[in-house]
Amino acid sequence: MANVVIFTGSSRINKKGQSLGYGPGSSISRPLGAYQIAAILRNKGYTVQVIDYYWHIINRPEKFVKIVRKYITPETLWVGWSNTFFEGSRLNDKGLYDPYVQQMQKAIGLTEKGITFIKEWCNSQNPNIKFVCGGAKSWRWSQQKFKFFDYFVTGYADATAVALTDFLAGKTKNLDTVDNLNGSKSINYDQKGQLFDFNNHKHVWHKTDHLGKGTSLPIEISRGCIFRCSYCNFPLNGKKKMEYIRDANKIIDELNYNYENFGVTHYMYSDDTHNDSVDKLEFLYENVYSKLDYKISFSTYLRLDLLCAHPHTIQLLKDSGLVGTFFGIESLNQNANKVIGKSAPTDKILDNLHMVRDVWKNDVIINVGLIIGLKNDSEAIVREWLPKILNKNSPIDHAAIAPLQLLPVKDAEPHWQNNMELNTEKYGYTFDDNGVWTNNMGMSQYDAQRIAEEFNAYLVKEKGKIKHWFDPHRASALSLSLDQYYTYKYPELLNIEKEKIERYINDLLQ
Repeated sequence: MANVVIFTGSSRINKKGQSLGYGPGSSISRPLGAYQIAAILRNKGYTVQVIDYYWHIINRPEKFVKIVRKYITPETLWVGWSNTFFEGSRLNDKGLYDPYVQQMQKAIGLTEKGITFIKEWCNSQNPNIKFVCGGAKSWRWSQQKFKFFDYFVTGYADATAVALTDFLAGKTKNLDTVDNLNGSKSINYDQKGQLFDFNNHKHVWHKTDHLGKGTSLPIEISRGCIFRCSYCNFPLNGKKKMEYIRDANKIIDELNYNYENFGVTHYMYSDDTHNDSVDKLEFLYENVYSKLDYKISFSTYLRLDLLCAHPHTIQLLKDSGLVGTFFGIESLNQNANKVIGKSAPTDKILDNLHMVRDVWKNDVIINVGLIIGLKNDSEAIVREWLPKILNKNSPIDHAAIAPLQLLPVKDAEPHWQNNMELNTEKYGYTFDDNGVWTNNMGMSQYDAQRIAEEFNAYLVKEKGKIKHWFDPHRASALSLSLDQYYTYKYPELLNIEKEKIERYINDLLQ
């Protein structure tokens, strides 16, 4: 039994909204959000069960029913879904773009048949429970027309999830909410998480999380980003340097706890921009990494221009334990990058990539993100710069090439939308009836999708075996060294992953 049950996990979804099953994508990794809410609620005296690998359970109804019967009881107050990673391609089976919310509904299984199945079984155990949606995409889900969720927790939920639970438990009489058009309610009064003492927080993984021995975990070192890129919007964008960084002793305590109890030495950092200041990197090395009796490794998001503006931080990060990174390069078209707040010329970007490769050698996996369809991008221009960064001699290991995601929502709070979504005309974008954009150079989202698919294939042909910055994280999650991971063929990794998820599900049902 549990007062709160939260479903989470990373989905792998095709164009029809169907699960792709097992695979060394992101599905084996543990997402942090639901587990953090669970840990905070446990500290308040509630019993909480997180149910991970959601897609592997909901597609096997007999497993879902057994889990519901075990954990949902008359004492259960709410059942939640952490929707941050519940998504796939917006392209449907006809090659057209689904509305964003419709696509998200597919990813969680909220078709008409799915809603009936989920609600009937949950309500059969407790007809009074509330259905709750949280996570990074919850504000978009609150725009949906049909009714499934009773509450949406938007923004950082560390404090508001406690407020909701206290209210449903009858400990408080009032809950500050906003009414949605479909009859649900949103809890959005702490969008930036200011009611939670993040700096002094220590996350504790629980025995019911069923981590096992030898794995990798996500961790929050800091929150927010000092930048305000036009295409990006999160609640703590534009923070000041050295804000929202956790106390060094709390980080050490968490690392030591995970090492002693679960044998964890590898982490995926959730920092938006880990190297947003030199002071932060030096602070962490001097007060955390150098104090440990063992060596950790980690993968994280970095900003390339800042790294190369302070060359000593390149080696400092390697000494700290960096083994994988993702750079948001976005474009090698300087006229496009200027629009979003990045202005480095093509040659400088390529020189910087060679600079970090020269220091890191092959000890750090380098991935980059490339956006197709920014303002001032034409197909001819894109086809000119893409090969420069994707060819076999490029210093990168892999690239995530994707069309611009531009999803303006009429009448939504400005807080949740980025500058491009709030000012589409200013940035030169028009939209058809399906919400598909065309930029100021005549490139459509369909064009960008086609180009992205073509050059993703080109990259594989050029590079051969692709190394992904998540590989160290996946390898550790499968209890493999990175060298071992690369010796296995894809079907073999599938079997290892399947066995590990099956053990987790069996542990849940013990």
